[in-house]
Amino acid sequence: MKKNLLQIFVSLLWLLKSIESQNVKCQVAMDLVFIVDSSGSIGIDSFNKSKTAIKNMVDRFNIGENNAIIGLINYSSHVETILSFILQQQTWSQDLVKSKIDSMKYLGQSTATGDALHTSRVSIFSITRGIVPRLAIVLTDGQSNNAAQVANEAQLLKDEGVDIFAVGIGNGINNAELETIASVPKSTFKLHISGYNALFDAINNITQVACNTNAFIPLFTLIQVDTVVNQQKYFQANLESFKKGGYAQIKVQHYKGRTNIYYSTREKNPNTSNPIGRSASLKNTNEYLVYIPAGTPRLYLTTHGIEELNQAEFQ
Repeated sequence: MKKNLLQIFVSLLWLLKSIESQNVKCQVAMDLVFIVDSSGSIGIDSFNKSKTAIKNMVDRFNIGENNAIIGLINYSSHVETILSFILQQQTWSQDLVKSKIDSMKYLGQSTATGDALHTSRVSIFSITRGIVPRLAIVLTDGQSNNAAQVANEAQLLKDEGVDIFAVGIGNGINNAELETIASVPKSTFKLHISGYNALFDAINNITQVACNTNAFIPLFTLIQVDTVVNQQKYFQANLESFKKGGYAQIKVQHYKGRTNIYYSTREKNPNTSNPIGRSASLKNTNEYLVYIPAGTPRLYLTTHGIEELNQAEFQ
């Protein structure tokens, strides 16, 4: 009997460790805002499920002033900013963020998604803290009350270097509007799931996308990158001013350790396994010419730390 109980205990322990190992964790510093639909079509039970799922996602991030910080918007016919990037006499922690999620009230009216996107841009993402990935995750179950406003506000956010992950829930979704909200590639930043129960199954996917979001860097700006062994950081540059194409120059200065850099005009997270990414091992000052086809919207870069501590600059 004792042997059987021991076997059951060991099996349960293995199962718990297996489940834990499957949970995606994210250690990157980033600015992340959850924009949560609280309209009448959702219902209070589904709204509470969305809150639980968001708290589950928050547990996957390393929350802190120099790590991930979280914004929260709850919206229906009006918009409530529950948590912004500026704290008043508080310290960033998972417990703080989850307490703010718990405080969100079900509003139960219409769907002012455009107003919510606008509020995230002017009230939360207006606070910047350097070159870090910036992502808004929109959770909605229906069609907004102003599609033109949604399209305009989503584009304004993207123009300011914010990626948007659009999560449509249930059968009432306007797929065209979801496409409008989502960043490119749509296959990465748009997700349509069957209902709020399925949201829990999507947490790993959403977390992985968030963790791999690229930080926007202005052209001709000098960027310092610090990494530890096997740490990767992702960047993207807007090439709207480079519409005719041609060759772009990347200048790199290596200071400590060893850093690899990969670049692509098509893949958001280029790496060694990506056949269209290019690799350069950085040891001293190096200059690389990258061919940019005409009409290319973005240049994507990955830095990969090779040694225990690595420091490099690129422009």
